[in-house]
Amino acid sequence: MSSESVEIGRLYVPIKQIADSLVPQEREPFINLPGLRGYWPMSVVDFLGNAKDHSAGSSDLARSGGPTFGYDGNAFVQCGVATDFLQGSTSAQDVTGVETWIDPSIRGLTVGCWVKVDATPGVVGGLVTIYGVATQRSFALFWNSSNQVVFGVSGDGTVVTNVNSSPSAVDVWAFVVGRFTPSAEVAVIVNGTKTATTISVPASAFNSTQPFEIGRISNNNSQILEAKWRDAFICASILSDAQIEDLRLSSLPG
Repeated sequence: MSSESVEIGRLYVPIKQIADSLVPQEREPFINLPGLRGYWPMSVVDFLGNAKDHSAGSSDLARSGGPTFGYDGNAFVQCGVATDFLQGSTSAQDVTGVETWIDPSIRGLTVGCWVKVDATPGVVGGLVTIYGVATQRSFALFWNSSNQVVFGVSGDGTVVTNVNSSPSAVDVWAFVVGRFTPSAEVAVIVNGTKTATTISVPASAFNSTQPFEIGRISNNNSQILEAKWRDAFICASILSDAQIEDLRLSSLPG
């Protein structure tokens, strides 16, 4: 055996061990979710700086403004320093919660991400949204000026049913999830703690023409949240409380 072959073999083993250890931790908890429509770990970008979708949907998110990708022990994207956010297409992530190809027992919508908000915002800012001006509202997971995480769903594009969490700390990673069970419940879960409403819950989410966005809400550049994101996802299904907690625990920040 040549010395070159020995050296290649010596290098291959630790590289493969590192790759094998990273893939299950960073991808499998998310890519195995039922009804997954999009998953953006924020660790992989293309030559234009678009955040790559790791689900089968291949719905990459384009940079608007100047979001930057970084690492603090976790790969992340920073938005909101100026007019910086990520935007998808107008249709790839449309989820109404009543998709007929999903089993009726789990039909709904679940969206979420890990987020680290830089400081208390002066106005509300989007986390994960398809939420435009009135008449084009579908759903929004957002952070308000009281440091509450809010999840809202509209059935007609205008009237929104919201639920607010308790205030959360800033400058620390938080796992935030919004879940919509048609005609039954709108819930927000922050680090495993759920707040929900069963009042005025729409039968489906409105099919808006507003693009899917991370970091902005209401099609308004004054409502962009200054924060870091990783592991953003959207499912055309309702994840159980136990599934959401397992997802949190299996993807804790490094």
